[in-house]
Amino acid sequence: MAATYILENTTETIAFFSLLNDKITAQDVDSGNQWKKLFKLTTGKNFSSHPAVKIGRLGISNSFKGQGIGSMVLDYINGLFLTNHQTGCRHITVDAYGASLPFYLKNGFQFLTRKDEDKATRLMFLDLMTLTKRG
Repeated sequence: MAATYILENTTETIAFFSLLNDKITAQDVDSGNQWKKLFKLTTGKNFSSHPAVKIGRLGISNSFKGQGIGSMVLDYINGLFLTNHQTGCRHITVDAYGASLPFYLKNGFQFLTRKDEDKATRLMFLDLMTLTKRG
């Protein structure tokens, strides 16, 4: 169900991540108004869901943490869908653990809902269209 990628050198695994298909639906957000605000398309069409790719797992070896490897991995993932057009998706999603929330926020992800504020993981998303507008 997921494709796993591994970054390694000759002696150890540096990082790994897995990707799987996902979608964001209007039911995932707190209100219909939030849905319209977040996911308004320039075509004016209303869709009940938007295609996404979920980061199933993302891990960095302890000996490489704090060196920007995680952000480089996210840049690579973004490039898969912005430059290489691996699939027609608009969002990258992740169920982020509490300790990783600052990392994902720093890398442009947003919380999708407040419904999961007291949970072990928070559903976050990155709208790839915002990346195309930046550069």
